[in-house]
Amino acid sequence: MKWTSLKAGILFTFICILIILKITVNPSTKRVSITKDLIVSDFQGFGSEFNPFIYAPSNKEFTKVAGTQVLEDLVEKLRPQIVRLFIYLDWWRNHDTEHLNSLERTLELTKRVGADVHLTVAGGWNSPLYEEAAWQITAIETAVALESLIVQKEFTNIKYINIGNEPNRTQQRPETHVSLHLALDKALRDFGLREKVNIMAGDITAEGRETWLPYITEKFGHVLDSYSIHLYWQYTDKQDYIKKLSGLRNILAKAPASAQKPMLIMEYGNRGRMEPGMSAGPETGFDLEGVHITESPIAALDLAGFMIRALKHGIAGMSKWEMWDGHYTSTDPNGLIHYGLIGIIDGQWQPKPAYYIYSLFTRTTRKGWEVRDVTTSRNSDLIAVAMHGDDEWTVFILNEGSKREKVTVQGLPKTLDMREYSFSLISPNRAGEQSTWRWGEDSPFTYEIPPRTLTVLTSLEIENF
Repeated sequence: MKWTSLKAGILFTFICILIILKITVNPSTKRVSITKDLIVSDFQGFGSEFNPFIYAPSNKEFTKVAGTQVLEDLVEKLRPQIVRLFIYLDWWRNHDTEHLNSLERTLELTKRVGADVHLTVAGGWNSPLYEEAAWQITAIETAVALESLIVQKEFTNIKYINIGNEPNRTQQRPETHVSLHLALDKALRDFGLREKVNIMAGDITAEGRETWLPYITEKFGHVLDSYSIHLYWQYTDKQDYIKKLSGLRNILAKAPASAQKPMLIMEYGNRGRMEPGMSAGPETGFDLEGVHITESPIAALDLAGFMIRALKHGIAGMSKWEMWDGHYTSTDPNGLIHYGLIGIIDGQWQPKPAYYIYSLFTRTTRKGWEVRDVTTSRNSDLIAVAMHGDDEWTVFILNEGSKREKVTVQGLPKTLDMREYSFSLISPNRAGEQSTWRWGEDSPFTYEIPPRTLTVLTSLEIENF
């Protein structure tokens, strides 16, 4: 072998080693350009389910020590933008003042935080409200309830109504669902309420999307104002929810122009590992370290990934199940709903890890903002941009990996004052402001994201974060 060939071989090997070291030690920068393409033109907000029984007798013992004042303070600080609430028509039929009073106190809380309310008329598997003979009565009774709440009680932040929770899991069929909501549309018009409240149809689980949504878009899409689904997944299997989100976007893309309405996710959450004897349900189980899924920082960060990807799939609003722990109709200790962002720990209401994740979304966005698309040199599904005008911008960046990641952002208005907030698995699991800066006239900004960290860059000045 000639010496020159040997030197060339050594040099090639050395260069390869340097390249490998560079890739390993200094990963290439992800370059992100914010485009003018809109994904969502009128974002309705991030929010959560509110349990309307929290002030009712079923929770009297549960809240005996902790009370509700600290809970309300935590909710007001979080400032959810949309709230989903169940209502039961029996409350009006039976003049059930205890539950109506609890509902009204809950609605007062939604007004204080500035949230829009989405009401769901509750109904079970064999509920008579699904029977054809009861459609007109159900629709009229729903209109009576809404007149009481919106006109008489002046809860004008009630913006949406739908009848039936997860109807695809009941005896109801898509045809029944559409006919029932057509009757509701007529009843709301007869009561002069149709201009005050929108109709949201669907409210199905994601598993029913292929059979229910095409029918609803075709037969009712020109009448309704939005669609809704519920979406749950194993926190170790993000591909499950990615597939479901992609399916939703594809179905709506095929809908007639008159049926192109906002898609909202009105229940969502991640599930963990089940143990013997545990009943299946939303957000049950434990993470791989044995922590209950609602108290797991790992699962909280997984929620952030879902929320960012949902934005990028055109979801116009989302409500997590749910805001606080508590009972619904049962006082049985085994009936406690333990899925809240806030729970009673050591006798006092305290935020769980997901509360801090959620605050990074609710406190850094506003209702009515636009969601912009981005282009990137590498995978961009964990970067989302929401904005309003030239002076209100927020960029969400999630690093799910185990190494630091450099991200260069280009396309923001010049001379914006931006603030950084973050939640990380490698530091205390609380959201907090890290720094404030203004970048120059010409250069894009390069930022380094720690591993397993959600970073939010926003032009909003947030008080008491």
